[in-house]
Amino acid sequence: MPQRLASGKSLARIEGIFCDALERAQKRGEIVGSADVASLARFLVSGIQGLRLVGKANPDRAALTDIAAVMMRCLEK
Repeated sequence: MPQRLASGKSLARIEGIFCDALERAQKRGEIVGSADVASLARFLVSGIQGLRLVGKANPDRAALTDIAAVMMRCLEK
């Protein structure tokens, strides 16, 4: 299997895991009920990939923490 296809399947699997977790959080009232959990899951997966890339290019912990905090704010109720 080509690496690109394997990577795409892996990211889709992770996105599915996030989506399931976000749906559970939504049912518990931990995130807003009108949130599009599929879009949030996609955003989180791409954000994590971006953090990994930025971390390799500029491993400044404060900058990475700031980026992660902004990502997490999208889940606030």
